[in-house]
Parts: sequence; C-alpha cells; structure tokens
Amino acid sequence: MTTLEVLQGARDLLSSPDRWCKKSIAQDSEGGGCGPHLKKAVRWCALGALVRTIGEKDGWGAEFDSAVKVLSGSDTHGGELVSLFNDKPDTAHGDVVAYFDQAIEREKAK
Repeated sequence: MTTLEVLQGARDLLSSPDRWCKKSIAQDSEGGGCGPHLKKAVRWCALGALVRTIGEKDGWGAEFDSAVKVLSGSDTHGGELVSLFNDKPDTAHGDVVAYFDQAIEREKAK
C-alpha cells in the first residue's frame, strides 16, 4: 500500500465517532482493549486505525512508519505525537478526522 492509501484507509475506518477510541489502540464491543488487527476490534485510536488498515503482518513496518511521519509531521517520535494528540482530553472525533484529512492533503501535494 502507498502512504496515501494507508492514510485514506485509516481515515475511512474512523469516519464514524462510534469507531474511534482513546486510551487504547483498539477496543472490542464491550470497551475492552484489544489488538487493532483482531476481528473483535470495533473501535480504534489513530495509530490503531493505521495498523488495522495495513494488516496484521506488516502493521508496524515501513508503511506504518511512513504514514505516521506524514500524519504527525515529524521524522522522530511520530507515533508518540499521534498518540498524545488522539488521547488529549479535549481532542474530539472531528479533530482526529481533520488530522487525517490534513495529512492526506499533504501527501497528495507531494
């Protein structure tokens, strides 16, 4: 997958507020934490959505690193920055969707 495809797929996955979560990479229907690649996952944080989009085998590889770099706007500590943004108390679902939209536009402009 290209970086653009990963970003768009993750954004699509998070398109509804009931498919987004904070404080865990993914959640099951009971609100319990789980792996983002598991079938029981129904909600994801921003990072979890990237992993789910890429797939279990390659979820933390080069595709993930590239997407995180574009999403965070940082070459270092990108995952931490994305996670901190997602989990801030005042971050709402619309903020995360806008975060992805901005990253997608940056990637398209390359």
